[in-house]
Amino acid sequence: MDLRDRSDDRERITAAATALAEAIGRKDAAALDRLLAPDFQLRVPGGRSTPRDAFIRAVCDVPVEVLAVTLTDLQIDLGGGTALVSGQQHARCRFHGEEILEVRPFVDWFQRTADGRWQVRVALDLPIPD
Repeated sequence: MDLRDRSDDRERITAAATALAEAIGRKDAAALDRLLAPDFQLRVPGGRSTPRDAFIRAVCDVPVEVLAVTLTDLQIDLGGGTALVSGQQHARCRFHGEEILEVRPFVDWFQRTADGRWQVRVALDLPIPD
């Protein structure tokens, strides 16, 4: 893989990570369906995991209005058709009329599909730092 291919992959992965954050914010089940691998799972420290369909339902059912979401501090490690992506997610939300800003770290494992798209295979649900 040459440097241009790596650069193109980084741009595609950044776009996919951003699209995922925005789809979660919009509670967009159709977009989540496209962005999550068929065998996607959300893993939680301690060993519990949530399968793809339950994750999509949970996102769509959360009682929070997301006003804006951005990603910062992205780091992308590429190798063999997979990528480990980490960073910070900043979500401005409204919950019971109160506006809050939630900043949390994230780590997602992306895989390239046969048609060249990048989908999330595993997401880690990390605790919000104090």
